[in-house]
Amino acid sequence: MKINLNPTRFTDSKEFGIASVDKNKPSDFKRVLFDAINSVEQTEKKALAMDDQLAIGNMENIHDMRIASMKADLTLNLAVAIQKKMISAYKEIMRMQF
Repeated sequence: MKINLNPTRFTDSKEFGIASVDKNKPSDFKRVLFDAINSVEQTEKKALAMDDQLAIGNMENIHDMRIASMKADLTLNLAVAIQKKMISAYKEIMRMQF
C-alpha cells in the first residue's frame, strides 16, 4: 500500500496531530519528532476517554466519540507510515558507499 501525502495540506493544521513548523526558524529534529509523538498520544488518550464515557453512559452523542476514534486511528496510521519511511531512508543511507 502506497500512501501519498501532501505536506503543504497539513502545515497549519493540528487537527490530525501534526505540529505546524515555522519555516523561518531552524527546527530541532528531536523536538519535532517528540512533539509529533506527543500529539499522537494525546489524540489516542482523548479517544479512549470518550470511549470510557460512552461505556458508562455519560456520552450523549456517539458521533463525537466515533470521530475522535477515527482521528486517533488516522494519526497512528500516519505515524506508522512516517516511521516506515524513515527506516527505509536509514537503510538506504547505510547501503551507500563513500
